[in-house]
Amino acid sequence: MYCVSGRVSHVADHLGLQGLQEAICRFLYDQVSPDAEIPGDCVDLHLCPRFDGKLRVFHSAAVTFCAPSDQLGVGGYVPRNNTCDTILARGPPHYDCVYVAKGGIDTEGFHSLMVGRVRLFFSCLHAGHTYSCMLVDWFIPVADEPDEVTGMWIVAPEVDNDGHHVQCVISLDLVVRGAHLIGVYGSEFIPVDLHFCQDRFSSTILLGGPGMQGTNEEVSPDTSRC
Repeated sequence: MYCVSGRVSHVADHLGLQGLQEAICRFLYDQVSPDAEIPGDCVDLHLCPRFDGKLRVFHSAAVTFCAPSDQLGVGGYVPRNNTCDTILARGPPHYDCVYVAKGGIDTEGFHSLMVGRVRLFFSCLHAGHTYSCMLVDWFIPVADEPDEVTGMWIVAPEVDNDGHHVQCVISLDLVVRGAHLIGVYGSEFIPVDLHFCQDRFSSTILLGGPGMQGTNEEVSPDTSRC
């Protein structure tokens, strides 16, 4: 567990996530009012449950998903650790990306998914219930179909009117599997000392796996690495 586990204001200040508390309040609104006409990310903040309690912060979450392949067969299961680490090996931050299921969308393949970069794994207690959550930066497709040259989806960071990343707190239960994002490099050379980060590629990100047939089986905080 990080030493920054504690009250939400302390975690937000320490990690530079100033919108964390509001995002949690909007998440809790969706949890306690699942049938509301207005979703939590659009409702007036004063209508959301107030939260200023403690967070337990985790380095990673252990994911087990169904991923048919020649090696594993049609019922193959793959374990994976998704990492969200600001101090990994004393190097640059490491934020894994994930596919997230769209609720209530009756489609197949990538159209049924969203892409998020995990900024924080945490759990919180509200009204006697413990929620296992994560804070994500959203990525959105730049077109309605895969790139005709590569056959892969191209996505870009979703930003607000001020140019800030659009973030959201979601349940771990919505994670389908890990995602691999590759920068669209352009025609210039990449510096040899570049520390890879999706933010270094401001135009778009190339997303592999156009079929996306894997399905989520189990996601849980990886307490063994806390």
